[in-house]
Amino acid sequence: MLLLDEPVSGLDPIARQQFREIIRVLQAAGMTILISSHVLSDLAELCSAVGIMELGFLVESAPLADLYQRLSTGHLLLTTLGDRANLQAALRDSHRVGNVEILTEPGRLKVEFSVTPEDSAELLRSLIEAGIPLTEFQLAQDDLETIFLRLGHQQSS
Repeated sequence: MLLLDEPVSGLDPIARQQFREIIRVLQAAGMTILISSHVLSDLAELCSAVGIMELGFLVESAPLADLYQRLSTGHLLLTTLGDRANLQAALRDSHRVGNVEILTEPGRLKVEFSVTPEDSAELLRSLIEAGIPLTEFQLAQDDLETIFLRLGHQQSS
């Protein structure tokens, strides 16, 4: 078992990449590795399970995949060459689309969405059939930091 506390603190990008490669080799060799870190993006890349502590108490312990499935919101990033209002109107026709956020980049929207491959394929097909000139159609999921913040908010409610 290997215990690491803030292992990437102070490392430059090349050393961080090398660290991730070393951890992956050790994992493949069957070593159990426990990492304590507040840099959640590093944990998401390396860990199979997480434990989240708040004020010295373990408030969540779960496989990373379960945590994403339970607490992550799926969304789409969409960009059109055409009128953003036309894209918004076409999105309203989909019952899977939730909140639509207008982003600062021209023609770009962030949309809450049920992120199944079948649903996204159907939405993409409907947008193309509606003549919406898309330049971006990207499925995304909340990152571990967003999940952590959401979990902390749920615990305090």
